[in-house]
Amino acid sequence: MAQFDIFIDTTVQEVVRGFTDSSVASLPRFVQGDTPTLKIWPLVRTAAFNGPTPYSYLGTNGLTFEVAIGTRLGNSTLYYTQQFVWTPDVLNQSVSAQLPLNTVAIDTLLGANSSASAWFEVKYLVGGLPTTILDKQIDVQAAVIKAGALIVPPGATALTAEDANAAFLKRKISGTIYLEDINNPGSYIALYNENGALKASPVAGVLL
Repeated sequence: MAQFDIFIDTTVQEVVRGFTDSSVASLPRFVQGDTPTLKIWPLVRTAAFNGPTPYSYLGTNGLTFEVAIGTRLGNSTLYYTQQFVWTPDVLNQSVSAQLPLNTVAIDTLLGANSSASAWFEVKYLVGGLPTTILDKQIDVQAAVIKAGALIVPPGATALTAEDANAAFLKRKISGTIYLEDINNPGSYIALYNENGALKASPVAGVLL
């Protein structure tokens, strides 16, 4: 699965290119149905911000992180998706987790549209007190390939697994096989195995 590194300048609440590059960067694309792994790097500006080492790591020790995609309207809360359980790396410089984009709320947000606007927010908490380090408006993209969608070649007809199981012989057959007499349509022989012996019985009439 895809992993996206998100470096956040916590001083100005902006996404940047990296630990040594303070240029503004874009967030990854958020596509319906995906479950990307996000790796978040919270950075703080150094005294030598305009030099070769503009940042130091904020550190994640003692911090709890929360990430959500949702609305930003007064006191109301609506999450289209969220992730409130993050795993720090061994150096306590970043945290990572999967962000599910296959939620019913995202499907509802998109409706019949190719994209929909929402807000992407990142907070950390110390002693239960939150600090927002990123709040960006994003577009959630509708997926082309969706789970459960059946792809049928032009000119062909879709066949369900249930129809196939009913229509075709299997390697292991439990029950009776009916063979139609080629010279007498509508007349059949029923073949079956009973106590280790193969038996056949005539069957008259049309089988459905």
